[in-house]
Amino acid sequence: MGFRKCWLSICLILNVGFISGCSDEVSASSEEIMMNALESSKEVKEYYGEATLNISMDSEESANITMEEYVDKTGKRKIITRDEQENTTYTLNTGEEIITYDEKMKQAFSINIQQDELPSSMSPKDQVRTLLNGLSETHSIEVVGEEEISGRETFHLKASPKKDDSLLGKMEFWVDKKSWFTLKSISYSGNSRTEIIYDKINFDPSFSKDTFTLDIPKDIEVEVLDVGNQSQTSSLEEAEKALGKKILLFTGESTTLESIEIEKIGGELNRTEVYMTYFEDSIPAFSVSVFETPNGEGMSIHSSKWKVRGHVTEYDELIRTLSWDENGLRYVVMIQNPDLSVDDVVQKTETLKIQ
Repeated sequence: MGFRKCWLSICLILNVGFISGCSDEVSASSEEIMMNALESSKEVKEYYGEATLNISMDSEESANITMEEYVDKTGKRKIITRDEQENTTYTLNTGEEIITYDEKMKQAFSINIQQDELPSSMSPKDQVRTLLNGLSETHSIEVVGEEEISGRETFHLKASPKKDDSLLGKMEFWVDKKSWFTLKSISYSGNSRTEIIYDKINFDPSFSKDTFTLDIPKDIEVEVLDVGNQSQTSSLEEAEKALGKKILLFTGESTTLESIEIEKIGGELNRTEVYMTYFEDSIPAFSVSVFETPNGEGMSIHSSKWKVRGHVTEYDELIRTLSWDENGLRYVVMIQNPDLSVDDVVQKTETLKIQ
């Protein structure tokens, strides 16, 4: 999958807090509380937080990730994540570029950004307004009570889908009364549950000069990605010509290939990716990245309990992707519709054919 698409997925996973002021009384209606949150001029501009991200599938924990988050007054942001195996990833947003360094993979990427193009560039108040406006069309939002989270008093908000077939399921937020920072959130998507909770939060941090830097080993080249120019819309014929091989396509009756893009990735990866999006009954279902099977350390497929078309298949529970190698190409399927289970998609791969 292209780096820019991975980053957008991460942005969706890492919830940004409700940030504004509000009365400490819960007597106001849910709607009034929302309006107070958006209209108040009080905002949190910097903080240090420690949080835990838990993802479970079918009530069984599948991922446990800890996060350290540093945000300063100028908007610089640094996030350090660690999984159960102590694999560590560093992400730094300087306002001009985003740099990511993965210790395990020994890879580093940087992206030049313009502040009006990424969700992280919006003000906290705009982030809240965007979230609430988006949810108001599909969900009923209410304040269901008050709870103490990490030693702070919060309002407990619940967003319930108006329709049973909503792509976004039930969502809950625990919002700090004084700062309007989201200290805890739970969201449901199909058979998965994602919870983020801040175990520690400091709204008056003292950062050292080297806080917003990354210590990347000198022998690791930072690959610069130009996300603005690296992809182009193409036809199937052009995509197959770019890869030098025929591409397997999903051919189910309700499945429609909506778009094809060719992405040129330089640096150490130095490869061409074909990115395809599929809809089912006019609803985004899944995307597929296809590129030449990579070689080298850390590039092999790790087996899971699933097999696709008889091939060893890796499943990434965090971003719901299935990966396998076939005829010299690697296929990476990202499941986008929460109503689609892994088994559903594995079954659909039996329809894959070359045109």
